[in-house]
Amino acid sequence: MITLLTTYFPNFTTYFSNRSKTLYKSYWLLLPLICAVGYIAYAANIEQTIFNKRFGQPVEFFDQTTNKIWRMDDVGDDYIYYMKKERPYPQPVATKHNVKGKTVLIHDQGFGYGDVFMILPIARLLKKYGAKKIIFEVPRKGYVPITECCPDVDEAYHRGVLSKSFDVHTRAFGFLFNDKLLPQFEPCITTPKHLNDKWKKRLATDKNLKVGLCWQAGGTWDTKAFGASRSMEMEEINNLIDVPNVTFYSVQRLLDGSAVPKKNNLVLFDDLDKNTPPFIDTAALIQNLDLVITVDTSIAHLAGCLGVPTWIMLIKRGSWRFFETGTKTTPWYPSATLFWQKQLGKWDHVINEVKTALKKRVAK
Repeated sequence: MITLLTTYFPNFTTYFSNRSKTLYKSYWLLLPLICAVGYIAYAANIEQTIFNKRFGQPVEFFDQTTNKIWRMDDVGDDYIYYMKKERPYPQPVATKHNVKGKTVLIHDQGFGYGDVFMILPIARLLKKYGAKKIIFEVPRKGYVPITECCPDVDEAYHRGVLSKSFDVHTRAFGFLFNDKLLPQFEPCITTPKHLNDKWKKRLATDKNLKVGLCWQAGGTWDTKAFGASRSMEMEEINNLIDVPNVTFYSVQRLLDGSAVPKKNNLVLFDDLDKNTPPFIDTAALIQNLDLVITVDTSIAHLAGCLGVPTWIMLIKRGSWRFFETGTKTTPWYPSATLFWQKQLGKWDHVINEVKTALKKRVAK
């Protein structure tokens, strides 16, 4: 029964402890149904089969830059999706051996902005292998402008309107899963100069360490509860915003208008992304900061793609996208440092660790 719960609700224990009354009530209402399904699964002896499918075996990648083997944990479902699912196109699947001089379509990037940002480095990798043109399919129309800020993407379309011809294709991470090779990824988003200049001017008088802050995550593919499990309560984030000689700038896409930390050294911008497509103004702001501190959400991937120093605060059993649970770095974003929960749903250790590191950074 516990296995079944963790299979389909991987952050089950966090859901109940994660401080959202609405979610709490919703899951208690669903509990009888979950128990019934669990009993049927137990009686049919299929629980272990489901478990094996969900978790599978770790996938190992070879980092060509450091000659290190990286283990990507907990990729069962995603590996099946990206590698085993029937391909929707008659053209060949892209590999490093067949992309030279070809037009490559990258498709099925998931649902959220973070998914799209994380796939952008693959466009550069394909270009390094000699791809002539990259067509990038995104989930929704609003994702197109920020995707086009990647110099390696030649054309971007939202799902359902693709009409351009291509030679080979890859299903998002499928290119990596095929070859099991990790290059040294580089910054892959370039923001408009006029926006960079705007934020440089607005921040010019601040002589403190300028730190972007994001404390809430959304949830688009695994229900809102997954976003809640990665988010922080106001009292928790308030404990972080008291380091001297640091100015914190909110890069948070507010999910709740009342959920704003009450600290004098947190700067909020009411015009962020108001006059630009989503994330373009935010990206230009981040480009002018010294550091970004964020939970596991789209801002973490955006800052990583920009190459800005980024400290990512992760739940105890984080996403497979950050490779080995507990590691401090990730080959995906060389500028990122990872801070992990010691106990599921508890941020105290993470906050203390980040504060200590921040004080050391200020003292340099």
